[in-house]
Amino acid sequence: MLDVGPPTPPDTVEGKREDVRRVIVQNLTYAVIGIPVISVIIVAVLPDRLTALKEILPLIFTGLFGAYGTAIGFYFGERK
Repeated sequence: MLDVGPPTPPDTVEGKREDVRRVIVQNLTYAVIGIPVISVIIVAVLPDRLTALKEILPLIFTGLFGAYGTAIGFYFGERK
């Protein structure tokens, strides 16, 4: 797992909030890394799916990177 900075005590509201932020950013990071890897595997195994992937991946990445940027901004913006 990715671990950025020292952990905050989980028994406080701020600590729980920080843990939730960390989990959200980690999961979005895994998605940003995993979707292209899975796409390459799909194209390698099923080359006839390339056209379909070319059409759908821009739609997926637009929303995913928007959510990722927002989450990263909140995660690092709230850190002191």
